[in-house]
Amino acid sequence: MMTAVDNDEISSVVVYSFSRFARSTTHLLTALQVFKKKNVHFVSLTEKIDTNSAVGVAIFSILASISQLERDLIADRVKIGLANARAKGKLIGRKKLRDSDLIRKLLKAGMTYRQIATISRCSHGSVHAEVVAIKKEIELQRQKEAQIVPEVVSEDKTVVFPAIDKPADLCNSKPEPS
Repeated sequence: MMTAVDNDEISSVVVYSFSRFARSTTHLLTALQVFKKKNVHFVSLTEKIDTNSAVGVAIFSILASISQLERDLIADRVKIGLANARAKGKLIGRKKLRDSDLIRKLLKAGMTYRQIATISRCSHGSVHAEVVAIKKEIELQRQKEAQIVPEVVSEDKTVVFPAIDKPADLCNSKPEPS
């Protein structure tokens, strides 16, 4: 449509709602400037705004800003909701249908992705996803092992404990029950 506006093929743009025309205030205002330069009228039916007048342009800008704010707030709420659900242990997304145990056994047996996919009745992409999951598990295990620092016993039978970076760690830790 903007190409048609640039080629002077359109004299006015009529939209149901300006939020359907563009997703950001910047895009709306840029398009409005192009429309003004090309003498193209912009009319929004829902908001009953005609940008031919100065008041129409001002109201258009204000409503576009509020619309952008509303979209940003909705996106923030969704992100917070997903984080909250993950923190509560909810699984987000589709339920995994592949037989992970079978795929892992067949991988250990040295079979190809296609052979495993045929036997386990899944796609070779699912087999690859399982390989990626295995690699993530191995990496997490390595990170956990790196965090555990064994105590060192010196030759004179004294125990040397690992250094603590922050003294605050002592205050925040809970005592072990005896």
